[in-house]
Amino acid sequence: MMIELQNVGFAYNNKHTVFSNLNLYIDRGDIVSIVGNSGCGKTTLLNLIAGVLLPSKGEIKKSDKNIAYLMQDVTLLPYRTAWENTFLACELRGIPVDNIQKQAAKEILDLFNIETEALNKFPKELSGGMKQRIGLLQTLLTDASLFLLDEPFNAIDINALNSIKLYIWEYLIKSNKTMIFITHNIDQALLLSDRILIMRSPTELLEIKPTKEYCSLSPDERIDTSEYKKLFFEIVENLKYEK
Repeated sequence: MMIELQNVGFAYNNKHTVFSNLNLYIDRGDIVSIVGNSGCGKTTLLNLIAGVLLPSKGEIKKSDKNIAYLMQDVTLLPYRTAWENTFLACELRGIPVDNIQKQAAKEILDLFNIETEALNKFPKELSGGMKQRIGLLQTLLTDASLFLLDEPFNAIDINALNSIKLYIWEYLIKSNKTMIFITHNIDQALLLSDRILIMRSPTELLEIKPTKEYCSLSPDERIDTSEYKKLFFEIVENLKYEK
């Protein structure tokens, strides 16, 4: 067990109920995506798991507190270059930024389509997609046990995205890391995760579970399968559910 939610409820100011009696079990090594209509509470759920928010009721159990959380608004210090910002999360965790860390970052740069000249720029000079790539790199370098990502790919262009998804998938599989990410993009959910959760109401997380054979395929291999098409339409139909 990595995370378990038992009858979790949450209400802002004890008035606006977001969740009521929510239950969820996530095992170590799971790659979980969360999809749902805007305003259904996806980010709130991630904040609860991260410990940014506390539940109004129920219990959240975590077997490992080594968590890295990439929020929608990527944290980059304005007075640091992109390269210097790459190691910000490591520094905040007390992880030494040595030659090993720097070499690990350099090996990922090409896969993330981050050009050398971009590394010398300050955040105000970077595109939204480049900031997001730096944020992803920053998060992965922490080598956390659990990665929480809120819309991590929405500003990244398709050419860079394919290699990024493949790298992240291979990294998670090889290291048995756990990842939970929010997305509005059904393709991203199906190509990267082995569990898809659809938030449909304050009490319901509907799970779409692909077969083991499908989950063993890389993101590039999944898209041409009949199961991909079947799951895609199943998710679309469930997202039409009225809250």
